[in-house]
Amino acid sequence: MQPHAKYKHVFVVCRIDTWFEDASPHAFNALKVYADWAEAEAETERLNKLNAEKQSVYVTQSAHWIPSASQ
Repeated sequence: MQPHAKYKHVFVVCRIDTWFEDASPHAFNALKVYADWAEAEAETERLNKLNAEKQSVYVTQSAHWIPSASQ
């Protein structure tokens, strides 16, 4: 992934709950934020294996880190 000119990339481990009957916004949850893509992917794989019997899927998404104005 190419660095963004202005913002640092972070990697978010997200859970998608497939047991919701509709496309509820509550079916998607951001769980953990990592600075390193490989660490986020490892956690995503771990959670998918650990919770394989449940109706949830874990994915890794990229995002931009935007520090607060006071930093």
